[in-house]
Amino acid sequence: TGKKPSLLQPGAEKLLEKLGLGPRFPEIRWGYEDHERGAYMVDVLCQLVYHGNGQVVAECWGSAARDAQEEVDESNAKKAEWARIDKKPAPEPRVLTMRDKGLARNTTLKMAEKCALVGATLKAARLAVDFTQDVEDFSSTTPTGSAPALTLSADKLPCPIHPGRFLLKR
Repeated sequence: TGKKPSLLQPGAEKLLEKLGLGPRFPEIRWGYEDHERGAYMVDVLCQLVYHGNGQVVAECWGSAARDAQEEVDESNAKKAEWARIDKKPAPEPRVLTMRDKGLARNTTLKMAEKCALVGATLKAARLAVDFTQDVEDFSSTTPTGSAPALTLSADKLPCPIHPGRFLLKR
């Protein structure tokens, strides 16, 4: 695991607000869609736009994949194993519903959007040296897997619009 804190969506949104930037998602590419299984793979482009002049200052692609049928199958297998260990009858297997399939598609899209937003924020604010967007990089010393607080040691942030200039932190 790395030593850098992870930048999560709420921290990214706060930074964008301070920098005067807003996201837009002009491109969505569905690489795989199986509506029967609830299996999806998607790539999303996030562009960060400066409110002052509409200029795109950073962009990043985010990707996500999900298979709702596989998740249901794994859940059923775990429940059956627990019942076997407890010497109880196996529970009725859960069946994939239309709601599960719809939620899987929506969740996959939202996951890709979050990934793209955080990546673009790290690029725009030039913070990739200080932060990671990978939750897996949390330090093992972080209590119960909670995210480290978003703190910057400097009193200023690099300005993504005017290289060499800085934004003062409040």
